[in-house]
Amino acid sequence: MKRLVVWIWFIVLGVVIGGIAQSAELRGVVKDEATGEVLPGANVVISDIQGNPVGGAAADVDGSYRITQLPGGKFLVTCSYLGYAEKQQVVELADGEVKTLNFALKEMPLSTDVVVITAGRKAEKASESMANIQVIEPQVIQVRQEPTISSLLKTVEGVDYFETGLGQQQFQARGFYSPFTGNMLVLVDYRDMSLPGVGGNFGHAIGIVKDDIRQIEVIVGPNSALYGANASAGVVNIITNDPRRGARHSLTLSAGNRAQKELSLYSMNRIGKYFGYKIGLSRYQATDYESYVNAVTEQLTTADDPLRDNPDFNVNRSLVSGSFYVYPMPGIVLSYTGGYNTANFINQSNIGRLQVKDFRFWYHQFRANLENMPGLGSVFFQAYTTGDDAGNSFNLRTAKLLELNGLSPEAALEQAKFVDKPRRNAVELQHNFNITDNHSITWGVQWKGTQPNSEGTYLDDADEKIKISETGLYFQYEGRLFTHFKLNITGRYDKNDQFGSHFSPKLGLSYHYKTHNVRLVYNQAFNSPPIQPAFAHSFITTHPSGLDIWLRGAYRGFSLQNVRTGEIVDKIKPLEASTTESVELGYNGVIGGKLLINTTAYKTRYRNFISSPVVINDPANGIFALDQNGNPLLEITLSYINFGRVDMQGFDVGFQYVITPKLTAGINYSYAEINEFSDVPTIISTVPQFNAPNRRWNGNIRFVDWLTSGTFAELTYRYVEGFFFQGARPLNTGFVPDYAVVDLALEVPLRNISFTNLALGVTVNNLLDRKHIELPGSPTLGRLYRAYIRISM
Repeated sequence: MKRLVVWIWFIVLGVVIGGIAQSAELRGVVKDEATGEVLPGANVVISDIQGNPVGGAAADVDGSYRITQLPGGKFLVTCSYLGYAEKQQVVELADGEVKTLNFALKEMPLSTDVVVITAGRKAEKASESMANIQVIEPQVIQVRQEPTISSLLKTVEGVDYFETGLGQQQFQARGFYSPFTGNMLVLVDYRDMSLPGVGGNFGHAIGIVKDDIRQIEVIVGPNSALYGANASAGVVNIITNDPRRGARHSLTLSAGNRAQKELSLYSMNRIGKYFGYKIGLSRYQATDYESYVNAVTEQLTTADDPLRDNPDFNVNRSLVSGSFYVYPMPGIVLSYTGGYNTANFINQSNIGRLQVKDFRFWYHQFRANLENMPGLGSVFFQAYTTGDDAGNSFNLRTAKLLELNGLSPEAALEQAKFVDKPRRNAVELQHNFNITDNHSITWGVQWKGTQPNSEGTYLDDADEKIKISETGLYFQYEGRLFTHFKLNITGRYDKNDQFGSHFSPKLGLSYHYKTHNVRLVYNQAFNSPPIQPAFAHSFITTHPSGLDIWLRGAYRGFSLQNVRTGEIVDKIKPLEASTTESVELGYNGVIGGKLLINTTAYKTRYRNFISSPVVINDPANGIFALDQNGNPLLEITLSYINFGRVDMQGFDVGFQYVITPKLTAGINYSYAEINEFSDVPTIISTVPQFNAPNRRWNGNIRFVDWLTSGTFAELTYRYVEGFFFQGARPLNTGFVPDYAVVDLALEVPLRNISFTNLALGVTVNNLLDRKHIELPGSPTLGRLYRAYIRISM
């Protein structure tokens, strides 16, 4: 409550101070060039000559915009609207002047000129990027009412997506995913949002409201050369708003089946000339898809099975986030961002289903940007900390087994709880500058410190705390060799004090002509061993033979002894980082002004692939693993190992076609396969599965300004070919039958209220109610729908 009161006073103070400030003003109307109809919601941004935004606004219901609190000077004004070509104009403002500038935009549903920053860590057109980068637009983000932000990636070309209910949505690229997938680095404004302890990404822990998202940029494919560890499959960068782009205030209320309810509040504005703020609040709750697991057989069962686990199917999430900006002089931005959220949901993990209860996640981030400073270029500095607390979370199966062994339900639940209180601290400095107009340099240094803390409940940290320090240094040159050719040379050196050092090079050559771009890129990337595979220390269950089953991390490796003879019969090496070496050939471009094509073919070689938990000893023949003191562990030992080498190849291809200026249709197809593993350790009788479909289709039909100006409607289709998934335990292993899902998203603005923008919308996932599973052991998914009303000013 105290936090809420502080933020409310913060907003009031901003409105009051903003109203007092006196300065220049720019106003006007945005219309359709052909019809003369006004375009409510069009974005107008005013920037200085170096390209730094100094103000902005969205067009009102009558197409008018108004930007106040502007200094005098010469500026570049950019007007944009979904489905229209962007238009720019230079204006000069005197101190205190009120100037009118109108825009007439031309319809252009396809554009390859979207500006991205993730692929090269600097602003560039997506069509000229040296990576397979996809952009999720703001309007798509706003209209789709999904359980978490992770769900927005379900139809991105080249991305594998799965969900196990309303509490868990995951994504991965190019195979080998698991319930705790972490091979795609997820960033919010360059802040790592993976969980510091268990690793992986929780959709409920991203910690921002959707209204604060300007766009989501998704790189499909390795990118360790710029981003270091855990970017071997790609990067997702969620980019939020800057108050300089204009004031925005919104209230969204939604409700649907499965008891879904969500309230979201968002406010962003300038405070005079030198300050700005953002504040977001959200509360979501629902009832998850019901499913039970027999704790003994580890199979899905019915609600009346006396051996079932007993989940709480109530899902909820609450969050508050806010930012304060300081603009001391043109081109310099200082900001603080903080967030805190809580969540309750069911999560399918590598060691059984978890009841995530009273989970808490928080972050603090300070950023300093020097933008396009003459003679200096751009400098970016950030320092942030993230942390979480698992609260009263526990393993559902462990709790049930303890209860069957005679403990009371309360005592069993208490003993099945696990502790997770990790922290991550990070610092980064980056510098971009141009040598000439056609040659640029980007370099930077990063440090990241991670401190897991399970208090010995699931990690081997009861006696000695785990601390991991990572330092990275990267350098990138990019230049035009000739009129149409661009060369990219990037190298990065990373040192991890637990898992050694790695060098990640990247070499790219592209040819760009008009609306066509062809690129050939070579990449090396790596993934440091996640926390759990390296340091796991978890009791699983008791085998019918009477031996306990334990999951142990492979940080130190293992010696295997025949206890009958005392002979060391084999050794398993300490866990090492996995590496990938990849070559990509890609093309994107527009043909005839109506057909957009984006395609990538790739071949990747994996080395030291980290397995799911496997049995590493042979108790039946008297072979047991030794502990660090050389004593045999008389148990069935599960652990993680490095496999040898495997090659993978595939391609992604996407088409988007303009049927009419207001109607477009698209289709994406992905194919991937792996060859046989080589150099498999002799102790292992099975090899990893690809754990992903070989073939996937998805497509969309999109209507813009259909019924009235501002209407947005989209039908999406997603088909996933059946595949075998191999998890850590029998519960997570099995065949996933192929499935097809149709989703609908629709928003209609109401224009009859003069002082505000009002919109009604609906999202229906699995429109045809096709019952299916997306991971072994997960519940059967059906239709999910939500209707909403959004009021914005």
